[in-house]
Amino acid sequence: MTWERTGRWRPAAAAALFVVALGVYVADAAVLLAAVVPAAYAAYPSLVRPPSPAVSVERTVADCSPDAGEPVAVSLRVRNDGTSPLAAVAVADDQPETLGVNGDSRLATPLAPGESVTLEYEVTARYGVHEWGSPSVVVRDRSGGHETARSPVAGGDDRIECRPTVPGPLCRAGAPRSGRRASDARGAGSEFGHVREYRHGDAPARVDWRRFAATGDLRTVVSPVAQRGALVVCVDAREAAYRERAGDHPTAVAHAATAGRAVAAAAAKRGVQVGAAAFGAQFDWAAPTGGRFERSPAATVLDDRVADWQSEGRETREGWQQSLRSLLPAGATIVFSTPLSDGAVAAFARRLATDRSVVVVSPDVTRSDTAGARAARLERRHRIRTLRNEGVPVVDWRPPAPLAAAVERSRAGGGSP
Repeated sequence: MTWERTGRWRPAAAAALFVVALGVYVADAAVLLAAVVPAAYAAYPSLVRPPSPAVSVERTVADCSPDAGEPVAVSLRVRNDGTSPLAAVAVADDQPETLGVNGDSRLATPLAPGESVTLEYEVTARYGVHEWGSPSVVVRDRSGGHETARSPVAGGDDRIECRPTVPGPLCRAGAPRSGRRASDARGAGSEFGHVREYRHGDAPARVDWRRFAATGDLRTVVSPVAQRGALVVCVDAREAAYRERAGDHPTAVAHAATAGRAVAAAAAKRGVQVGAAAFGAQFDWAAPTGGRFERSPAATVLDDRVADWQSEGRETREGWQQSLRSLLPAGATIVFSTPLSDGAVAAFARRLATDRSVVVVSPDVTRSDTAGARAARLERRHRIRTLRNEGVPVVDWRPPAPLAAAVERSRAGGGSP
């Protein structure tokens, strides 16, 4: 363990040198003798042997899955596991910067062997996943002249996950209707689709025997397969979408990813096949699949790291509309999760809505403190009205209000809050 000098007693050494110089200058032995006092203070840290601290830290979070806006109690227990008393222990927890903190997350106290002390404070939950880092622990010796700093791994809780919930109405909007729907996928069936070359193992019933009798050419008839509908959540992570209400608040892209994940998870619980796309500095895609959402490829695409794409300094990838259109399966409901900060996604959604079901979930992070901010808010509301007028449902969600309330308001025909 490495101890470093704090420099606490350097003024005493300087004072001793000054008094000695003064005593020599005035040729007074009493003045020279007075230099003993500051010299003793300056030498004190060298006479004290620093202890070997053994400190453990354990963090407890009262609720690891809180609702947005809810205060969450956090306690950090610090224990002296060594055999020597610690004269001064300073602890500072490394709480997530995205969470508001109520109270002091720092503590300074002496600790006897086996003694522990608990630091308590509160954080205000916000949507997303928030992780704590390792707390900082600084131990000083009795003289205060030496210190050692550590960042021990805290036991217990280290993250909270605040996810919005989505009620049934939006999920039913994305759920497949009863019966069959058109699909680009093809297979054996009774309806004619297309003819391809015969492959070993093809069912004899699918062979075009008339063509074979006439030309001697073996061909297999392939018919379209009616598939159960699916839902694809598309998160807007373009550069234009990185807007925030305040500097310490999550960006609109973070809210979009959170809302998209909530919609997809709720749909998957109802047996809907769920896919996902995220477009921005890169393009991620996961085709619709069934089963548990948490283990699906869509969950990987909708990870909160989507909100960090812009921090990597890359611009929006071109051609995202063409890539998305070519990958979207026929008959799937498309859910765009976008702040509608410009008209690109709104225009694309309107074009898609001409031949498929489209829903828009739009987190609102606009402000009204400046003329420019008020203009941006009005432009966004105009895009929402245009989408609704063309039959595209829009869930206008203003975090940290519950997403479920915004969905219910949209289903009831309510406008923006």
